[in-house]
Amino acid sequence: MLNVPKVTAISWEKGRRKPTGAALRLLDLIRKKPEILGQL
Repeated sequence: MLNVPKVTAISWEKGRRKPTGAALRLLDLIRKKPEILGQL
């Protein structure tokens, strides 16, 4: 859904990198309102 490489998502999960820009905004929105995932 975020259209990022798998390696990037793994790096975020392991704390090696932090999401920025649009990806950060989308992740924040999903964290606050997870029900929107059903609408995508």
